[in-house]
Amino acid sequence: MQVSKPDNTNAPSYFLWVDIETTDADPQADLLEIAYAITTKNGSLVTAGSMTTLWSGTASDMPSEVAEMHKKSGLLKVCQSLSIDLTETEVIETLTHTVETWKEFLGPKVKLILAGSGIAHFDVPWLQYRPEGKELLALCEYYYHDIGILRRSLRAAGLNPPRV
Repeated sequence: MQVSKPDNTNAPSYFLWVDIETTDADPQADLLEIAYAITTKNGSLVTAGSMTTLWSGTASDMPSEVAEMHKKSGLLKVCQSLSIDLTETEVIETLTHTVETWKEFLGPKVKLILAGSGIAHFDVPWLQYRPEGKELLALCEYYYHDIGILRRSLRAAGLNPPRV
């Protein structure tokens, strides 16, 4: 993929979209996967990826609604069958390094704004609970662009916004 370096004279903003999947809705829950994307403020994709941990638990080790969601998506099966054993810390540190590299490439004046669905009430508290998560959060600005709230508000108004 060819990427052209942007002009940073106007301190462009980018979004770091994060989706953290865990074994529960508690900040102490085990990490299963972190998916991320960096986009321009206009929504153009800069980079994206995901990292999954090897998890040795079973569906009975998590709340039934969480287990059902991860079974349906296939994430539980993936986490239990990985051949690469990445720890939670290694996944977060790898994402932090990825974000640092992109910030360096995009330029020193770039603002990286943390965004996602449920980011304010789950993802940020989950990351703040971990020292390596705090390092990742330190690279971002906090405006809490929680698209989940916007999506629910539009649905309440009778509109049907697309899932992103």
